[in-house]
Amino acid sequence: MKILIVGGSNSLIRDGYVKYFSEELRHRYETVEFRNVSIGGTVSLTSLVLLDQLNFHPDLVIFEYSLNDTGHLNHLEKGSELKKYFLGIIFNFLARRFPEAKVLPLILSASPFYDMKVRNTIYLAELDFWRRKGIQPVDMRRQLFELFGTQAPEFLYSDTSHFHRGAACALIGKFLAAAVPATLALQRSLGQLNTSHSENQLDMVDYYSARDLMEGSEGNTSLEPIFNRHLNLECVKVMPGGRVRIPSAGNVLMVAFVSDDSHQSFTLVSGSSKTSIAARHVDVKAGKIVLTSVPLIIRSFQLGNECHEWLALDESNDPWVFDCFLPPGMSQAQTSFSLAGLLIQR
Repeated sequence: MKILIVGGSNSLIRDGYVKYFSEELRHRYETVEFRNVSIGGTVSLTSLVLLDQLNFHPDLVIFEYSLNDTGHLNHLEKGSELKKYFLGIIFNFLARRFPEAKVLPLILSASPFYDMKVRNTIYLAELDFWRRKGIQPVDMRRQLFELFGTQAPEFLYSDTSHFHRGAACALIGKFLAAAVPATLALQRSLGQLNTSHSENQLDMVDYYSARDLMEGSEGNTSLEPIFNRHLNLECVKVMPGGRVRIPSAGNVLMVAFVSDDSHQSFTLVSGSSKTSIAARHVDVKAGKIVLTSVPLIIRSFQLGNECHEWLALDESNDPWVFDCFLPPGMSQAQTSFSLAGLLIQR
């Protein structure tokens, strides 16, 4: 059996729930192969970058992005709509790539939302999305609350957003493993389930990789590999004087890139109009890189669709700033921007 894990930082923790999940499954099944393409510190749409280049055909996809998207979307007026839209895009993408696979969502909750009486609109939206698909997630928010009551035990969270400690990770891993047999036996495949409450709109959404985008680049650009112990992917390196054509001159919903200390922002151009976007992730330190994305779909929900033609480096000091990015400093010169992919609505 082949299992693909798609999630946030909790799915990457050494000796985290994935360790206990894998141990449980190896007791139950003769052969189990795992592939983990999780990305921490970002929204779920960023997962499309690694999924797009994946050469692996899973029988089961574990999807764990509830905690991440809650942090980024729960305070927004249309956060629940955005969450369902995110899930619809990712679900359609998974169904096209892995039509024979089954999906098992894992719902984790940050400590401020441990108590079930605390309203979490993103959690409710996710439950509704999976219910409409006929999919039963592993809801660890409810499971842990029912186990321990209104006060979370001290061992449960290592900080507000992470489960590092052995007992907590073992509980999550065991609950998740226990749900696998029923999911494999009873659930329909992703391809069979691929109908959506907003199907027509989602069918107009396409993901373009760096290699796709390089074909429409002009000026000072190049296709270059970026790798460290966590990453191995291609990016279009956009330098001053370079620009990348937006395919179909569509509405850019998400810009995925490798954030580092060589840039502060980028700009999307439509005719004489320019939209400046902050691009320095808060977790970037000198010499470090972070694969991340800016979900411009949030702007679309607030301001309406925009038709973009080009992406380039930007010199504005007044960009639109998503919550995990820094506003640009006045003194830093921009030398390059590493574009990993675009999500575009035609």
